[in-house]
Amino acid sequence: MTTTLLTFLGRVPKTESGYRKTSYDFGDGSRSEPVAFFGWPLQKRIAADRLVIMGTAGSMWDHLFEGDIVFGEEAQDARWRLLEATEAKAVTADLLAPLQQPLSERLGCEARLVLIP
Repeated sequence: MTTTLLTFLGRVPKTESGYRKTSYDFGDGSRSEPVAFFGWPLQKRIAADRLVIMGTAGSMWDHLFEGDIVFGEEAQDARWRLLEATEAKAVTADLLAPLQQPLSERLGCEARLVLIP
């Protein structure tokens, strides 16, 4: 059976050092490493086959590719365009589309990035 994790990407305050990070307590004595996006520790815990990340045009999409996961030079132009659009709160589905595959490869599961109103 395929497991799908649906998660929402919001926007937390951003400083010069990046978005604010939080550790999450799962209630069984384990805590996550500090992260800005709750979806990462939840995906590690659940190990879903598919991760669907939903967010608005103003969500912190740039953090998915410039924060907790290192992409190096991969998809650098697409990531740069996404960073600019995130700052303007103007992210589009066309900007997210080319980044789904690199994210899937890093996570080891299918990743879908969905823009919502």
